[in-house]
Amino acid sequence: MPAYLIEQHTLPNSGAHVTTARPESAGEDPRPLIVSLHYGGPVSPWYGRGLLESVVTPALQELGAIFVAPDCAAERWIEPVGVNAINAAVDWISTQFAVDMTRTALVGYSKGGIGTWALTERFPEKFSCGIVMAGAPPPSLDPERARRWSTPLYIIHAEQDELIPLAPTADMAATLAAAGAPVNIEILPGVSHFETHRFATPLRAAAPWLRAQWGQKVSG
Repeated sequence: MPAYLIEQHTLPNSGAHVTTARPESAGEDPRPLIVSLHYGGPVSPWYGRGLLESVVTPALQELGAIFVAPDCAAERWIEPVGVNAINAAVDWISTQFAVDMTRTALVGYSKGGIGTWALTERFPEKFSCGIVMAGAPPPSLDPERARRWSTPLYIIHAEQDELIPLAPTADMAATLAAAGAPVNIEILPGVSHFETHRFATPLRAAAPWLRAQWGQKVSG
């Protein structure tokens, strides 16, 4: 398992704040890129570090990926402020480290999970797959929209989620699966919305799924 460095950066052109996690042994070989979208709340500088450091990096570090977590002060990641923050973070990190843009993933929790749902539908060309944690799906899809869904999704949702109920997520996953979309759902019994730390273990279980999407062996 590679040792990881967590670092905070201020982007030179925009002044935006991003947190990164990278293997200490990262060299010139391109690595996968995982973009972490934080939950809601008052966004202070490097707010995305909380989810990245406590859940996303510990769960997925065996992949040997580069991680980046932008900050988003907007209510929703799908708003222009959020989309611009993601694009700026991805553009910047691709100049700092060797990343393989054919092996990318969007991972989000709560507000970030909602954003992952929305962004993978709206911009299917941006990320090769997405992992939604505790995030509400978009409004009901008509059959044509469901058939057009192309981004593989891995959904993790708490059975006792009191803020974002399970039923709409389960219904949407069933709708997409019936339309032939590449979707998996894992339901966590006895877990509530605000037990964020309890998502680390099921997220770790998603690592083989991510490798399968990328055709990737574990990196050192």
